[in-house]
Amino acid sequence: MSRETGNRSALQVGLGIRAVLLAARGDLDGAMAASREQERVCRELNDPWGVGVSLRNQALLLAKHLRRPQEAVALLAEACQLARQHQLPRLMEQIQPVSDLTKSLVDDLVHVCRQSGDQESVLASLAHQARVQYDRGMRKGPLPRSRSKSRSAASCAALTHWKSASGIRHISSTIWANSIGQCLS
Repeated sequence: MSRETGNRSALQVGLGIRAVLLAARGDLDGAMAASREQERVCRELNDPWGVGVSLRNQALLLAKHLRRPQEAVALLAEACQLARQHQLPRLMEQIQPVSDLTKSLVDDLVHVCRQSGDQESVLASLAHQARVQYDRGMRKGPLPRSRSKSRSAASCAALTHWKSASGIRHISSTIWANSIGQCLS
């Protein structure tokens, strides 16, 4: 109905409801498509609250239902950034539980891969998280030279002992803190 009337605001609300209903029925692909469409409409409307909620919902679908938590990190980082930028504390409150769940699932994934000796998956997961952190940093602009050097040195030092379980946890925690943790604190 809202598509025909051109009421874009009602359309984005309807898409959000549709995404929730589809997810409840087990149609995760349909839920993700509706949520992405909601995000697109909210961006067109310049609605940071709607974009943030949609990103949070997509992250929840990816992390909890589709078991792809590493992909949820980028969405949560963007939602968190929007909430901070537009001073939306209620959105931050909605992001926090999804962020906690996603961090737990990413940590579990890294742990399982490490225990099974699947070092390629560990590195792929950490590389994905690092790419999210890098992309987020590029949107904010380059780091001051002194801070950039210290972060590079810390990253290199962490990577030299990546084979140990504690090294993996340290790298994962550092990446998480830099991509989402700082935003939520």
